[in-house]
Amino acid sequence: MPSTTEKLYEVYMEFRDVPGAFARITGKLVDLDIEQISTQCTVVKRGELAECMIVIDASKAKIQSIDELKKKLMEVPDVRMVSIRPLRR
Repeated sequence: MPSTTEKLYEVYMEFRDVPGAFARITGKLVDLDIEQISTQCTVVKRGELAECMIVIDASKAKIQSIDELKKKLMEVPDVRMVSIRPLRR
């Protein structure tokens, strides 16, 4: 049964399709103590553009706001766009 203290969000990202890009993104989430619940990624154009939809639990995150999370993710090399919204159950 899910915890009542979960802070679930849906993170949509677009980034360059280059080796290590997704690893850098997930590494940033780990650094911020953000748990990945579900991940779905697709290459839109090989060698150019990829996209991911990641469901996260930010209840233990080392950030103060979702805007701060967006800023931190945009700082990751190769990330082009980040959109975050609360996950509705």
